[in-house]
Amino acid sequence: MNKRVMLYINTGITALFVISLFISFATMEAEGTHQTWVTITECVGGASILLAGISLVYLKDEHRFVPLSILYFFAPWLLYALGHEIGFDASTPYVWAWFIGLYLLLIAGFILIRMFYFKMHGVYQLIPAVLLFVNGILLVYLLFLQLWWLLPFGS
Repeated sequence: MNKRVMLYINTGITALFVISLFISFATMEAEGTHQTWVTITECVGGASILLAGISLVYLKDEHRFVPLSILYFFAPWLLYALGHEIGFDASTPYVWAWFIGLYLLLIAGFILIRMFYFKMHGVYQLIPAVLLFVNGILLVYLLFLQLWWLLPFGS
């Protein structure tokens, strides 16, 4: 498999992850549908991480920054998925540690993906820009979620 095909596969499966992620957020009201899309998203994300790791072994020039940026993109999403599967909510003790870990991973991801953006050339620079945007959406969602859980009303 040549470099171009590996990069296309990495880009395509990461785009499929992002699309299925947005669909899983859009179907939160329907419990069965939401669980199905979460499972699909987790499978696609796992395949994307696996393919990015394989591509990292085979790509040695400036194209290696594409799978690296994909791996750093997935770091906070893995921690978020872990918290989702465990069932973190407002009543979970020490939920602040989960949020701090997510914030640290997001900030590190922002810095590293931005560094990789400047090391890429051509059309491949669009990949880290989109990944930064999606991680920015996660950051805003987490800030809203944490503030919502800290509000004094509720049981």
